[in-house]
Amino acid sequence: MHIVSNMMKFNNQDVCVGFNDPLIHVFNKSEFQLETTPYFPSIKDRSNVILVGDSLGDLQMSQGVKHDLCLNIGFLNHDIEQLAPRYLQAFDIVIEGDANMNPILEILREI
Repeated sequence: MHIVSNMMKFNNQDVCVGFNDPLIHVFNKSEFQLETTPYFPSIKDRSNVILVGDSLGDLQMSQGVKHDLCLNIGFLNHDIEQLAPRYLQAFDIVIEGDANMNPILEILREI
């Protein structure tokens, strides 16, 4: 398993002062960029993806790498009443509120 995320830089007081490059944001989140990573050869033939995101734009992250199955999990942590219908339509699983990763960890334990 490989997790792709931003890496924070901290100062001596443990305060985040920036991010390492490349910075991942809503407009460049795509597995296409994984082709340049050192671990791409170890994942290029995998056929399953678990995509976790907190915006509808995150659903684009699974494009670019061939896969047979993608489980889309969405975190909906603001404007829940307004956004819930769209998130429920777009994601396979929606976790509402200020939640933790426990539901995802439970899924991983089962597989």
